[in-house]
Amino acid sequence: MNDDLDPSRPAQAAHAPRGVDPTSTRREDPAVLHAQVRAVVGSPIVRALLEGVDGGVVVLNARRQIVALSLQRLLSTPEEEAHQAVGKRLGEALECSFARDTPAGCGTADACRYCGALRTILACQSSASATEGDLQISARNGTLPLELHLRATPVEVGGYHFTVLAMRDVRDELRRRALEQIFFHDLLNTFTPLATWSRVLRAGPRERMQEAGERVARLVGRVESEIRGQRTLLLAESGTLGLTPEPLGTSDVLRELVAGFDMHPLTVRRTLQLEDSPEIEIETDRSLLLRVLTNMATNALEATPEGGCVRAWCQGPEAGAPWECSFHVHNEGQLPPDVARRVFQRSFSTKAQKGRGLGTYGMKLLGERYLGGQVSFDSREREGTTFVLRLPRRPPPGPELRRGSHPSLTR
Repeated sequence: MNDDLDPSRPAQAAHAPRGVDPTSTRREDPAVLHAQVRAVVGSPIVRALLEGVDGGVVVLNARRQIVALSLQRLLSTPEEEAHQAVGKRLGEALECSFARDTPAGCGTADACRYCGALRTILACQSSASATEGDLQISARNGTLPLELHLRATPVEVGGYHFTVLAMRDVRDELRRRALEQIFFHDLLNTFTPLATWSRVLRAGPRERMQEAGERVARLVGRVESEIRGQRTLLLAESGTLGLTPEPLGTSDVLRELVAGFDMHPLTVRRTLQLEDSPEIEIETDRSLLLRVLTNMATNALEATPEGGCVRAWCQGPEAGAPWECSFHVHNEGQLPPDVARRVFQRSFSTKAQKGRGLGTYGMKLLGERYLGGQVSFDSREREGTTFVLRLPRRPPPGPELRRGSHPSLTR
């Protein structure tokens, strides 16, 4: 097997021992690894770092293997279990799903090129200077997504070169920032036309009064919907959101979805089109279902150029699958690979500074944890992107749904 991770890998680390490539698939000789562990454990400075940093700390050798760590405060990991990570790489210790994609483990899969931890570690090793970065990963068994800020610092102990990686949990900080950003962005987008039509209602020509009144009423309803949607997401994350299941026809749901985009800024120069679909009866929460479908349609419309069309439809049961129906929303564009791999993470946004960063996360959370369905997508260059919500005939009983952890927020 070629020993290199990638032909275009960064240059050999400036402070690594001669002949050691930090991107190599090889691991350190066990005797050398043992000597490195002894050197680190015997260093008062490193011990102080491990015990004093608020968060998690790992000490990595030049081959990115863990020689010492302190993750108890970050992951609530028992000390005995944490020390079993010695000799592993970071993704293996955190049980990253991509660490199992290749026999060589963490850092060698195709997806690893987008890994914030790998980039931060290699940048530190190649520059021999402190480097900062961020890591988003689904932790143990796909439960809660970890969102970490990283600081990698090079150190030399006992003649060996190490990287001290400090990790700080920033989930709450990023979530609050994303919630505020999206919420205020959406409200401002609604208030602009609301102010315009209010002026028409107050001082415009008489023949436009009725139209202005209807538009103001619709825009006020949209503001209310945004506020309720924000509240729904907060309750869903805390596990306190209640369901109100009722019998629904899928065709009625789709028509209500399209009606919700009437006079919407995203459909001024784009079309949301319903495809022919079978009529299927299900029992679920109307409000949450429409919230998920609205997020799907919003993302698709935002990714569609002016003059383009987004299609929505429903399909019946799939052979051998537990789902009664599936809702589909399609647009012609393709998600870039780095976006596709992170699209369901909580603080990741498909738009850098604005848009629906929590839209995809919210549809996954509501569609799976509360409606008992499955949310997925397929994105290809020629076929475009289709988000799919599959639903059972009725949601599972509440207690089973609300206990435990979030669904896996990976594709």
